[in-house]
Amino acid sequence: MGAAEAVTIASYRRAGGHAPADDESLEIAVDGRFDLVRTVGGPRVGRFAGTLSAQGLAALTRLMATADSVHAPATGLPPHVTETVSTARSKILIGALATRSTPAGKLVRRMRDLAATLTDRPEHAVAALHLRVADDARWAALASVGRSPTWIDGTNAELRYALFGEHEELIVSGDIAGSRAVRREQELSPGAVIEIPLPADLAFNPNRTLQVQVDVDLLEGDGRRRRARLSAIAGKGW
Repeated sequence: MGAAEAVTIASYRRAGGHAPADDESLEIAVDGRFDLVRTVGGPRVGRFAGTLSAQGLAALTRLMATADSVHAPATGLPPHVTETVSTARSKILIGALATRSTPAGKLVRRMRDLAATLTDRPEHAVAALHLRVADDARWAALASVGRSPTWIDGTNAELRYALFGEHEELIVSGDIAGSRAVRREQELSPGAVIEIPLPADLAFNPNRTLQVQVDVDLLEGDGRRRRARLSAIAGKGW
């Protein structure tokens, strides 16, 4: 039984922004079980589920007990990214990545952090993709992780790379060719890997940073389509 089938005590949504738009959700149940969807940011996207530690659930409960409702949408030019947290006590809506030191701001930051970090443990992956770049930057690999197949539509996939120097200056960037294995609709069984060759003439060394991005559509069982972006690096890093 997933978190959505138990009593939900906290839910988090992040949506909007430039394409691919954020489309994230996290539901946490009274017993600590969670259901998470990640679509943008980092090397893993897809569906995740598991249970928070007792300490983690207790800390979250304390934050929930002091957070009042807030309505502070983003300002400035659109498209805006909005974060929403709902609990029995409060409804919080703020512009994304706000740094408020109020109880409501602390609760939003905690839910944001959970959405980012709960993808790290392999046992949490239900139907997800993981992007990895080889240490020598000769290839990247898109792998299906989790206990269920992952459906993707790569017909309109976008694959890019950017090589940065020792001081994070951009050296070269471009599209990745030779990746036809990604560019179709397909079911990826758990453990399936698509290898993506990277340009052979990259002047890469461990003191530089190579970033690879893959944009692809994740297909849900109900026909819903989510645009996802994975990002992974090799080398020095930031």
